[in-house]
Amino acid sequence: MRNFLFTIIAVILAFVCSTHAIKAQTTAANNEDSKLKSLYILANKNIGNEKSLVLADSLIKAAKKKGDTETVLLGLYIKLKHEYQKDNNIQKVDRAVNSIIDFAKKHNLTKHIYSAASYKMTYLTNHGKYNEAIKYQYDIMDYAKRHKHNNGIVLGHISMGNLFRKRLKIPQAIEEYEQAIESYRKYGIDEDLGRNYIRIIECYIIIGMFEKALDYSSKGLELTKRKEDISGIYGYMAFCSFMLNNKADFKKEYKAYKSYSSSSTPNIIPFVANCIETMKLIDDGKFNEAEKKLKAPGMGAFKQYVEISLYNSQERYEDLLQAVRRLHINRFGDSKGSFTTDWARMSEAINNNLTEIDKQRAINRSSQLELTKTRLELRNTQLELFRFKDAEKLAWMASDAKKLTYNNEKLLSEQLAKTLENQNLQHKINEQKIKSKRITLAITLAFTSFLLLLMYLYLRYNKRAASILKEKNMNLKKTLEELSIANDKAQESDKKKTEFIQNMSHEVRTPLNAIVGFSQMLATESDTNLSEEDRKQISHIINTNSEILNTIITNILDLTSIESGRYTIKENAVNINDLCKSAIESVKHRKAEDVEMIFRTDMPDNYAITTDKTRVLQVITNLLTNAVKNTEHGSITLGCSLNEQPGMVMFSVTDTGIGIKKEQQEKIFERFYKIDHFKPGTGLGLNICKAIAEKLNGSIGIDSSYTNGARFYFSIPNDTSFL
Repeated sequence: MRNFLFTIIAVILAFVCSTHAIKAQTTAANNEDSKLKSLYILANKNIGNEKSLVLADSLIKAAKKKGDTETVLLGLYIKLKHEYQKDNNIQKVDRAVNSIIDFAKKHNLTKHIYSAASYKMTYLTNHGKYNEAIKYQYDIMDYAKRHKHNNGIVLGHISMGNLFRKRLKIPQAIEEYEQAIESYRKYGIDEDLGRNYIRIIECYIIIGMFEKALDYSSKGLELTKRKEDISGIYGYMAFCSFMLNNKADFKKEYKAYKSYSSSSTPNIIPFVANCIETMKLIDDGKFNEAEKKLKAPGMGAFKQYVEISLYNSQERYEDLLQAVRRLHINRFGDSKGSFTTDWARMSEAINNNLTEIDKQRAINRSSQLELTKTRLELRNTQLELFRFKDAEKLAWMASDAKKLTYNNEKLLSEQLAKTLENQNLQHKINEQKIKSKRITLAITLAFTSFLLLLMYLYLRYNKRAASILKEKNMNLKKTLEELSIANDKAQESDKKKTEFIQNMSHEVRTPLNAIVGFSQMLATESDTNLSEEDRKQISHIINTNSEILNTIITNILDLTSIESGRYTIKENAVNINDLCKSAIESVKHRKAEDVEMIFRTDMPDNYAITTDKTRVLQVITNLLTNAVKNTEHGSITLGCSLNEQPGMVMFSVTDTGIGIKKEQQEKIFERFYKIDHFKPGTGLGLNICKAIAEKLNGSIGIDSSYTNGARFYFSIPNDTSFL
C-alpha cells in the first residue's frame, strides 16, 4: 500500500513538472514571437530613417535563429522599401532586390522572386529608365520560362503592361495585358481574371474607345467571381454607357454598381468613382450640383469627359467646344490637324451649331434694324401729315400766301434737288472709300494668313526635324551600346578561344605523352624485363589515355558540327535499361575502388522508346564520367524513371563527391567553363550535353537542392509512337 502511494505521488509530481516545463516553453515561444512582431512593426514604422535598417537586421538575425523564413523575408522587404524611397539609388535597390531573390531561390519561395523583381522594375520606370526596366523585365521573364515558373511569366506580362501604360503607349499595354490573360489559360493557372480585364478596360477609356471598353467589360463579368471586381466592372460600364449617351444602360449599370458596392469596396480608380457620381447628378438633371462637384478636388484625369457631358446636356455649345478641344490636346498633343477619335464628329457638330447660332443672331440683328427703320419712316410720315395739315390751315387763312408758299416750295425743291445730288455724289465717294478699304483689308488678311501659314510650316518643320534628330540620336546611342556589347562579347569569345587552344594543347599533350611513353616501354619489353602485372597496368594506362584523347577529339568534332549546323539526330528504337547498363559498363573501370556504382530504374527491362541511342548514351556517359572524376568515396547512382516528370523519361546521375558551389551551378553548362582547371577536361562536355538535350526536345540541369555531392538530371520525351 505504501509503495502504491509513493508511485501515485511520483506520477503527480512528474505531471506537474512536465506541465510547468510545457508552459515555460510555450511562454518562451510566445515571448519570441512577440519580440519578432514588435521588431517588425518598429522597423516598418521607421522606413526612410536609417534606424529601420538596424531594426531590420536585428529582425532578420532573430528570425534566422528561430528558423522563421517568412519573417526573414519581411525584414529583407523592409530594407528594400527603405532604399526604394530614395532617388538615384539604383545600386542599393538592386542589392536589396537580389538579397530577396537569392533567399527565395534558396528556400524555394518562387513567388517572392518576381515580387522583388517588380520593385526594381517599378523603380526604374518611375525614374525614367524605361529601356533598363524593359530589359530587366525580359531577363526576369526569360528566367521564369527557363525554370517553368508560369506565374512569373504571367506577372512579367502584367508588369510590362503597367510600364507601357505609364508611358501612355496604350496599344502595347493592352497587348501585354491580353498576353497575361492568354498565359493564364495556356498554363492552366486557376485565377480570377476580372482584374486583368479591368486593366484593359481602363486603357480603352483613356483613349476614348468606349465601345471596346464595354466589349471587354462583358467578357470580364463572365470570368470573375470577386464582388469588388464585379462592382468595378459595372462602374466602368456605367461610365462608358453615359459617354455613349445610352442613358437606359447607364441607369441599369449604375444600379448594379451601387448594389455590389454596398457589400464590398469596388475595384475602380477613386477619381473614376467620383466622375460616375457626377454623371448621376447630370442624368437626374441636377446640373448646378454637378458643376460644383466638377470644381471640387478629386475628379482626376477623366474630369473633361464629364464636363463634355454636362455642357452637352445644357446645350452650352461654346463651353462644350472648348472642353472637347482641351480633351483632344491632353490626349493627342497640340495638333493643328483634324481630331483623330470619335470626338472629332462631336466637335464638328458643335461648330455647326455655333455657326447656325451666329447666323440666327445676324438675322435677328437685321430684323431689329428693319424694325427701327420702319419706325423712323412712320414718324417721318406723321410729321409730314402734320405739316400738310398746317399748310392747309394757312391756305384757308390767306390766299395770297399761296403764291409765296409756292415760290418758297419751288426754291426749296431746287435746294433739295441740289442737296440730293450732293448726297449721291458723297455716297459714291463713300462707296469708293469702302471698296478701297475692303481691298486693303483683304490684301492685309491674305498677307497675314500667308505669314501665319509660313510660320506654322516652319514650326512644324522644326518640330519634325527635332523629332527625327532625337530619334536618330537614340538609334545612334542604341547602336553604340550594341556595338559596345558586341565588342565585349567578341573580346570575351577571343579570350575564351585563346584559353581553349592553350588548354587543348595541354589536354591533348598529356594523354598523348602517356600513350607514346608507355608504348615505347612495351616495345622495349625485352630490355626492361616487365612482369605480366606491370604489362597489364601499362596497357590499362594506354587504354585510359586513348579514351581521354578520343573524348577530347569527339567533343571538338561535336562542337564543330553544332556550330556549323551539321549536327544530326537519327531516331530508332532504344531499350532504356540496356542503354543505361552499357553506359555504366563503359565508365566502371575508371571509378575509385571505394566508390560503388548503382543503377536504379522503375521501368520494365523490355521498355523502349524512339530516340537517338548514340546521343542519349553520349550524354549519360558524360555525366557518369564527370561523377567518376569528382567522387573518391561513397557511391555513384544512375537513375531512370517514368514517373518523376509526366510525359518524359528522366535520367539522373547522383554522386557523393565534392559537389558544385551555388554560384558555379548556373555557369557549368557554358562553353569552355571548368570548375577546377587542374583536373583533365576541355570544358565542353556539359555544353555539348545541353545542345544534345535541346536537339532531342529534352532538358538537362543540376538539382540545386541536393547537397551531399552533385545530382544532374537529363530528360527526353517518352515517345513510343513509331515503335
